[in-house]
Amino acid sequence: MSEWSKQLPEEQWAKPSDELKSQSRRVLELQQANPQRPIIEIFAQISEDT
Repeated sequence: MSEWSKQLPEEQWAKPSDELKSQSRRVLELQQANPQRPIIEIFAQISEDT
């Protein structure tokens, strides 16, 4: 059990896709442009845009 619970080596970690990186940048841009806007609205807009 302890062997199974060991952390994976970094080279086996999942990598974020280019699409996820792009969406994350867009979320930050929209959030910086309007900091008072609820984050859920920003995520909804991003999901509609893609």
